[in-house]
Amino acid sequence: MKKVSIIIVTWNGMKWIEKCLSSIFQSDYPSTVYLVDNCSTDSTPDFIEKNFPEVRLTRSDKNLGFGKANNIALNQAYNDGYDYFFLLNQDAYLQSNTISELLSVVEGGDYAIVSPIHLNGNAKDVDPYFRDYVLAKSKDYLRVSLLGGKQTLFESEFIPAAAWFLPRTTVSDIGGFDSLFSILCFIIMERMIIIVNVAYIIIAR
Repeated sequence: MKKVSIIIVTWNGMKWIEKCLSSIFQSDYPSTVYLVDNCSTDSTPDFIEKNFPEVRLTRSDKNLGFGKANNIALNQAYNDGYDYFFLLNQDAYLQSNTISELLSVVEGGDYAIVSPIHLNGNAKDVDPYFRDYVLAKSKDYLRVSLLGGKQTLFESEFIPAAAWFLPRTTVSDIGGFDSLFSILCFIIMERMIIIVNVAYIIIAR
């Protein structure tokens, strides 16, 4: 069985973190959560430590920013020999089959990043940001949506980092985030970013 790690960065995440972590541990595929708390001023890290002791929690004594905090957790999981790394926002929730569906896709091709469809908070529609900046710019997705078809994988030039499923080769080749910036700085090279239309996450904006 392939080893899957979940990489999460929290900051004042009490509004979302219980549902986020619960959704992970209710998944139909096992994973290990590596979580870095960016010096929250609420009770987020204490809550995690008490209620989810299986989470591999790192408490930062200052806010490191998104990129550097993700690098810490990525490096931990990488050094522990994990095969896949699922970067997930603290306000994102998995469906029970999200991990298994993403895993089945990424094992079938040489993809740099695989992403599920991002749904809105009530899971009844596509998240507006994902709809406007990802799906609306995917020619193949629009074609299938309008004309029909059985295609479930769609290439994209951009995917928000709310839910990135990365094979070990991506981390090995690129080395993670540029910690000088708080936004993603991956160079994808010649491998593809893929949208998976059979796997979903819920974004509670």
